Amino acid sequence: MIDQEPARIPVISIIRNSFAIPWSKRATMLRALLPISLIMIALRMGDSVILAELGFVAEFVTRILYWMVITVFAVTCHRLILLGDDSVPKYGLRKWSKRESSFVGWSLLGYGGWTLITLLVIIFSVGFTGSLGSLPQAWGGYALYFIAVPGAYVFARFSVLLPATAVDEQRDLTWAWKTTEGNGWRLFLVVGILPFALSYGPDYLPGRLSVVDFVIQAVGLILYVVEVAALSLSYQHLTAHRVLRFGQGRRMW
Repeated sequence: MIDQEPARIPVISIIRNSFAIPWSKRATMLRALLPISLIMIALRMGDSVILAELGFVAEFVTRILYWMVITVFAVTCHRLILLGDDSVPKYGLRKWSKRESSFVGWSLLGYGGWTLITLLVIIFSVGFTGSLGSLPQAWGGYALYFIAVPGAYVFARFSVLLPATAVDEQRDLTWAWKTTEGNGWRLFLVVGILPFALSYGPDYLPGRLSVVDFVIQAVGLILYVVEVAALSLSYQHLTAHRVLRFGQGRRMW
């Protein structure tokens, strides 16, 4: 019997190329992502004003719009990296399709699963330590990070569904779990630790002026492109490379 197993993800190479490839495609990516980026920045910068002036309902609608816009942004990035410059219109995707709806669905399922697993870990931890308040004393100041790890790991295993959906592949949870077999913790580094580390980048740009706030939001989007690129390249590696093994009682897929 012949078994196929995904090749191990080269994490360092993936992270390095997640910076290098967007840079090499900077002209195309800037042109395709600039319109949607300006919308995202406007929504982010106007968030507090909308909440203060128009209330919770308007704030909720704004969040929905932002989720839709960031979906188009992510799908555009995935397609440019995986399918090339001709995979999206010159100035980016400008319409909603079944592809984007599926992308949102998988995203909600992934983050929902992450949240549910985290809540279960909290319940277990409270039962083990006696109270939620005792967790920081028992585990130190990083208790919440530890609690989030199991959910983040599961999310990482299923995260390949996002680039797959972006390039119009029809995949499911079983496929994602099998495809990422043996690479769970490597994907955890790419999908969990890398975005966490990059999220601190804009914090080093101090200031409260509108111009500075705009720059902070722009830097955040640039780093988000890197995060999406890392996931795209991980998906590309997993689906393009297969290691053939014989027998040893392993499953066929």
